[in-house]
Parts: sequence; C-alpha cells; structure tokens
Amino acid sequence: AFAAGTTSQIFRRDLVTGETLIVSHGPTGALGDDSSYDPAISADGRYVVFVSDAMNLDPLGREKASFYTEAYRWDATTDTLARFEYDATRVGSEEPNDDALTPSISADGDRVLIISGADNLTLITNPSLQGEALVYTFSTNTWVDASRVPLSIASPFGPDSAVISGNGRYVAFTTEDAIAETYDLN
Repeated sequence: AFAAGTTSQIFRRDLVTGETLIVSHGPTGALGDDSSYDPAISADGRYVVFVSDAMNLDPLGREKASFYTEAYRWDATTDTLARFEYDATRVGSEEPNDDALTPSISADGDRVLIISGADNLTLITNPSLQGEALVYTFSTNTWVDASRVPLSIASPFGPDSAVISGNGRYVAFTTEDAIAETYDLN
C-alpha cells in the first residue's frame, strides 16, 4: 500500500487553474504501490507518459508477472492508463522481458518512445545489449525500432538516451556505437 514519502508518484499540474491530478493510479483509483518516474507530457497536456515499478497500475487489472519497469500513457480526458507495452494484439502478446526507460512523447500524444532491451515487443530479434529506442504508435498499434543504423544491424551498445520530435517523425539518440562509419559525412 502507498504511504506518503515511501514511493514516488506522477502528477500533472495545470499552471492556469492550479489543478493537480494524480496520474500514477490503477483502475480502482489506488495509487501505485511502487515508484513511478520519468514523466513526459504531450503539448496540450492531455497525455502523460511515464515508467513505473508498481504492480497495480494495469488498466485491465492484470497482475504483473515480472519486476521489470514498464511504460504507461495516462489520458486526462478519461483519467485512465494504457499499458502499451503489454497488449494482446501485438507480437507475442506477452509481458515485455526487459525494462522500459526514459519515455518521450510526440506533441499529439500518438507516438511514444522508450528505450528497452525487450526482444518481444517487435518482430526484430537480436536487440543490442543495452536496448533499442522503440517508438509505439497508438493509432496503428505498431512498434518501430528507431535506433538501428543501418536498420538491419544490432548495435552492441544501443542508445544511452533518446527523444522523439513534437511531430513524431524524428528521433534523436545518443550511442557509443561507431555508427558514423556507415555514413558519408562529407
């Protein structure tokens, strides 16, 4: 159970109205039973993405079967969470087998970027040892591995950090991999 000061929670504050809402809560309204962190917000404030170690945030009430950090998107219009990494309609329909880290969101909230080493979120096998920058598009229920350069090669290093552009078209990432060798920089 949540006790003030024992776990971090995600909030959204409206600077015009002063309203503050709790974002990291489960379908029954219970606060996350473990820490949530790394929030990012869409341009209009409707969507907040974050990662969490909590076991009780699944919008369908499914119990987490692992201790991996998972990514969520909160919708202010419905006050609900989407646990988009685990969806029965995607490849494998099983829980991710690695952590989700450092989420980023497009301005309209349709695309979310995470760094994850899970090899069961996309059709791509052989992820890098440190993970990949993966982009999920809600409107099409699809994943894209945005950090493979060229797209057929798995970097041994993977991205250290990544962000998605406001329009959701571009991803910027850092990596220790020597991928520049594959490009003509002149």
